[in-house]
Formats: sequence, structure tokens, C-alpha cells
Amino acid sequence: MASRLNSCARKSSRRPAGSLAPSRVRAAATWARSRSSSVTESLTARWAALGAIAREMRGQDQRKVRLLDLGCGNGRFLRQVMEAYPRLNATGLDLSPAYTDMARRRLQSWPQVDVLHEAAEAIPLETGGLDIVVSVFLFHELPRRIRQAVLSEVSRVLKPGGLFILADSVQFGDYPELDGLLEYFPHGFHEPYYKGYLSWDAASSCRTANLVPEDQTLAFLTKISTFRKRL
Repeated sequence: MASRLNSCARKSSRRPAGSLAPSRVRAAATWARSRSSSVTESLTARWAALGAIAREMRGQDQRKVRLLDLGCGNGRFLRQVMEAYPRLNATGLDLSPAYTDMARRRLQSWPQVDVLHEAAEAIPLETGGLDIVVSVFLFHELPRRIRQAVLSEVSRVLKPGGLFILADSVQFGDYPELDGLLEYFPHGFHEPYYKGYLSWDAASSCRTANLVPEDQTLAFLTKISTFRKRL
């Protein structure tokens, strides 16, 4: 599994904004008409986030690395992480008690993994204790003021030099030819904060929280951005 992640990390490409091929435009139109395709996009996001984790883990002793999956849902992504790095010290956090119950069951093979039923803007972990915080498809579900509060908490719990991985939907301008489809999505699929997310300046918000932009990759309709806490 870890070798597949390293391969994923090597193959990660930086596609410039606006370069989506016509076939991808057609595929995106199909996505916009079908909620079921969110499953495929979720898989894309998880693999892209795993690639970012793999790049950060190179040369590190996984037993000494502490990771937080912020908005872990039912634990599916964190399970993939643990399958690749079974000695990692990891925590999952989610606001839904139903999801955290499922996550605990899914992750019970790794006794060092903890799952917390808490809000992302009030992370119950010590200051400066984490090496990696990863968020997959959480931020587009948050009101603007909560996004900033969550970023402040991410910065607080990260060690100086720690990595924040943000995997979420592409935004306005990433693929200009898809801006109309993205604008339609919150109306068609009842995502109340998605429209605000589309124009949200994540880099500026992260700088405010002492998180320095480091890298950005587009993986079809997912954008993976990494930020480093200032030393």
C-alpha cells in the first residue's frame, strides 16, 4: 500500500488553471447532473490527500508522527491512511456522533488511533502536538467565519513546521469553463455554504492563521493545497 502511495505522490501533476480537456468538461457536466458521482470524486480526493501524506512521510519514522483527520466522517479515509502507515499515531475528529461511532468500529484494528466527537473549531488536543492535519471535503460545508476559526485551531495544534493538507472542491477560476457548473451546484444539491466557498481565498485565510501556502494540485474536480506552519 505504501508503495502505491509513493507512486501516487510521484505522479501528482500541477495542471494550470483553465487547461481542462474537452473530455473532462463533458465528464464534469455529467457530474453536475448526478449526485452519485460524488462517490468517484470522494475517491479522487482521498487518493490525492494520501499522495500528499506520502510525500510528507518520506524518510520519517511513522511511530513518531502524529496526524489528525479533521472531519473524519465514518473513518474510511483514516483507515486507508492506517493501512499504509500502521504504526502512525492518528486521531479522527467529527461533529457527527453517528459517524464517529462508525469510525471507531472501522479503526478498531489500530489501538493507538483515537476518534473524537468534537467540533473542528474547538479541537480538544494540546497546542503544538501534531505533525500533520488533513481535511478532506470539509471546508466547503463551513460558514466563512467558522472556516477561519477552524484554521486558527489547525495552526494551534500543529507543531512549528507541521503540514496542513486541504483537499476540497475546485473553486472559481481553477477551470474557468466550469464556473457556471460550479455556481449551479449549491442550488441543485442543497449545499448552503458552497457558493461562498467557491470564491473563498484559502491562501489568504491560511496566512492569517500563520499557515504558509506551499503547494497546490488539481486532481479533476478536487483541489489539494498544502500549507506549512511557520517555524
